[in-house]
This record gives sequence, C-alpha cells and structure tokens, in this order.
Amino acid sequence: MSKDTQQLLPVDRFLSTLDIVEREGRHLRYSWNSLFGVGAPEPDADWVAGLEHHPEEAVRLEAFVSRYGRMQDTIADKLIPRWLQSMAERTGSQIENLNRAERLGMLESVETCWRGASCATSWFTSICRTRWLLPHRSKPPKSTL
Repeated sequence: MSKDTQQLLPVDRFLSTLDIVEREGRHLRYSWNSLFGVGAPEPDADWVAGLEHHPEEAVRLEAFVSRYGRMQDTIADKLIPRWLQSMAERTGSQIENLNRAERLGMLESVETCWRGASCATSWFTSICRTRWLLPHRSKPPKSTL
C-alpha cells in the first residue's frame, strides 16, 4: 500500500476501489459482448468442444473468465470491506462481510451467493445506486491503489 493510499479516508478508499470495479466491469462487458454479442452462437456443449478448432474463441473465453474472476476478487477482497469501513462497520472474513452486506440491504441473499450464483452484479448495482448517499463525494481523489 502506498503512502498516499494510507492517508485516504475510508470513504475515499472505497470510492477509489469502486472506480476500479467500474472499469473492470466495462472490460468484462467488452469480453462478454465479444463472445456472446449479437449474432454470436449460443454457448453449449458443441460450442465448447469446438474451441479446440477455434483458438481465437478460446482466447476470448479465457479473457472473459480472467476478467470475471479478477472483478469478483476485487469486490470480495477490497470493495466490500472498504464499503463497510466507510460505513463505520466492523469487517471480518468474506462470509461475515457478505452477511453484514445482506443485513444492511446491499445483498438480496448470501445463501444465493454461496450456491454458486454471482452476487457481484447485485451488490455492485446496489452500491452504485446508493453512491449519491455519500456527502459531497462524487469523485474520489487521485491515488494509487
């Protein structure tokens, strides 16, 4: 962690991380559209089997999976804990943080998240909608995270 990052207020660290997640989301959307956009074949068992003969599709799939995993990691490891800190909430393990986010109304169901469904989209949408609740903070300061 850089010296500049250590001096940020919790809400500023959260907003900086939110900007990172928004950027990761744009990259993920680009990967999704390049794989499954208009006119693309529906992914099924035949499509997956055909990846061996279409390396360019395999590369796009790998990019999508990598970006998805990176965004999920950023949300779970950084964004949710920093959001809790900005709300003066105690942080804990990932499951404790998810439970707290559910209790505070930012997740519909932690159980759904743990059954394999992605909770990132739901949580990220909720937090973006409530960003305006932070007083006088529409943009975070320039920092290096």
